Amino acid sequence: MSDNNKNIHPLIEKALQLALSDDKNIIFSEDAVNELKRLLEQYFGKPTLPEAVIELLKLVSVLNDHGHESAALSIIEVVCSAADAMEELTAKGFKLPTGVKMPSKNAEAEGPSKPEKS
Repeated sequence: MSDNNKNIHPLIEKALQLALSDDKNIIFSEDAVNELKRLLEQYFGKPTLPEAVIELLKLVSVLNDHGHESAALSIIEVVCSAADAMEELTAKGFKLPTGVKMPSKNAEAEGPSKPEKS
C-alpha cells in the first residue's frame, strides 16, 4: 500500500477497487456487494467491527453527497448485513461512539437520508 493510502480502511480500499463507474455514475455490482459483505463478516464478533461499519457509513455519506445514491444504497446493504453482529457486540457491553447510530435493518429499503437544510 502506498503512503497516500496507509490511512484508508481495508474495506474502503476494497470498495473503491470494486466500484464501477462511467462518466456520471458510480455503482457496485451484485458480486461486489456480496464480496464486501463477506469481507465485513471477517469483523463479526470482534471489537474492530464498529470501526469497519463507521468507515463504510462515511463512504455512504460521501457517495450520497456526490449524487451516487445507487452506490450509497449498495454500501448501506453491506452495512445492514452487520446489524445482528453489531447488536451482539452492544449486548456484550460494547458502546458505539457518541452520535453514531446503526441504521435499522430496513434502512436499505428506506434509502440514504439527506441532511436537513437549516
